[in-house]
Amino acid sequence: MMQLQVNATEIKTVYEQQLFNGKNFHVFIYNKTESVTGLHQHDYYEFTLVLTGRYYQEINGKRVLLERGDFVFIPVGSNHQSFYEFGATRILNVGISKRFFEQHYLPLLPFCFVASQVY
Repeated sequence: MMQLQVNATEIKTVYEQQLFNGKNFHVFIYNKTESVTGLHQHDYYEFTLVLTGRYYQEINGKRVLLERGDFVFIPVGSNHQSFYEFGATRILNVGISKRFFEQHYLPLLPFCFVASQVY
């Protein structure tokens, strides 16, 4: 697979203030069909659980296949995009504010927890 060089100015940043409305979380269920999200990053933590179907998630240049029941963790500032190439896919997407996550959850993560690994 050929890797494309991406200029840092081409990576969109999604900000917590755009989605959270002053809360610590945002939760969405997405029904996706064949599509690709643009390369982007967040100033908050993101978790995704595949409810049905499967898709590719690329995080910091590493592509992983996610299927029903798989879970992915995307830390603050990770460049990532999703590739929905297999038809209908339903995902649960949870964003957690940086402040809240680092105060309550970060100390609980094992040292070996990796963003581009499927759990």
